[in-house]
Order: sequence, then C-alpha cells, then structure tokens
Amino acid sequence: MIKIEDIQKRLREAIEYGELSQKEIAEREAIYKSSMKQGATAEAEKNYDDALVHYWRASGYCTDASEVHKALARIYLAKRDFNNARYHYKTAVQKFNLKRDPDFEEKLIRLAQEVSGQSNSNDSK
Repeated sequence: MIKIEDIQKRLREAIEYGELSQKEIAEREAIYKSSMKQGATAEAEKNYDDALVHYWRASGYCTDASEVHKALARIYLAKRDFNNARYHYKTAVQKFNLKRDPDFEEKLIRLAQEVSGQSNSNDSK
C-alpha cells in the first residue's frame, strides 16, 4: 500500500528538481483545492464515503498532508473507525506539525472507550 507521505515526498521532489512545469504545479494545486472542497461538501452532507474519495484524491496532489490527514481523521471518526481516525490524526500532528485539537482528541478517546467496551461485552458472551 502506498502511503500519503510517499506521494507527497515524490511530488515535492518533482517540484524541487524541476520535473513539473509551473502550469503542472498550478493544475495540481487546483485539483487539490477542488478535491478538498468536494470532500468538505460531502462531509457536511454526512456523505462520508464520498468525502473519503475526495480527500484521498486530494492526497495525491498536495505537498503538505496535514490538512488531508486531519480531514481523513474526521471522516473515520464520524464512521466510528477508531484505528484509522487515530492513525490519520496522529500522523497529522506528529509528522506534519498540525496543531493539536483537544476537542477532537476527546472525541477520539470516547470512541476508543466505546469500542473497547463493545469488544469486552462481545468477549463475555
């Protein structure tokens, strides 16, 4: 599986070494912004599967993944997917220096407790 970080690293290198023209860079930026906007619209409409598609698409067109990881973390949290939500939030904060969000962290902790409680109740059956 290809990681978002690997895609962005390759894109940064292509820009740094002049492998992309200014026009190509501008086109990529436009696709990134459009994909993030479409993802935000889908997220606002609680259409989380579409939001994931748009945010993942955006990940291939940006050089800084902090906002993409944060958006993916929000969607996975809304879908109650603790592992993916935690991974993307942690990556945004630790690798891309995104400012910590205490409110999001509290929601993540609550979800972890719920998931843990569900797994414990399933174990006792």
